[in-house]
Amino acid sequence: MTEARDCCARLAAGTGKPEAIEAAIRDLEILIQRNAGNPGLKVELANIFAGKGDLLRARALYREVIAKEKNLSAYLALAEIARQEKNYKEMLEFANECIRLDEANPRAKILRAAALTGTGDYAEARIEFRSILREHVQDRDASLQLALVEIHQGRTVKRNPSLSACMRPGTSMPV
Repeated sequence: MTEARDCCARLAAGTGKPEAIEAAIRDLEILIQRNAGNPGLKVELANIFAGKGDLLRARALYREVIAKEKNLSAYLALAEIARQEKNYKEMLEFANECIRLDEANPRAKILRAAALTGTGDYAEARIEFRSILREHVQDRDASLQLALVEIHQGRTVKRNPSLSACMRPGTSMPV
């Protein structure tokens, strides 16, 4: 696994350079072959593809991983891909699996609540975001998402403490 760390270190050192990314992809593909399809290496390779915007290849690798084992990183990444594609039903399925694997994972909870919002289940999404904010009071993403849910539910700024908390004092502009 030292080779994998070296590969990732080289990628980080050449951040954003296409030749460094391609070299890291080649290195990881070789390491995956040598290490009998190591799931951790596949997740790393999938992360690189996702970072490049190649969601098709990333999704295929993440799915290979979850077909063999329950892998929180792969499920979280699949939920994020589904979010980018606005596939909220799939996003909800992956987020639920994340929560089954780690019920305290704040990212999984936010993804689940966002998926509920995307499917139009605003009442349940509101409950989820409020739960997240009880545990993570300063979570800006959850605060903004809750405010949007409450707007969908017909709450105004005056009746919406979540939205009011996101506004600059004395204005209707976000902080």
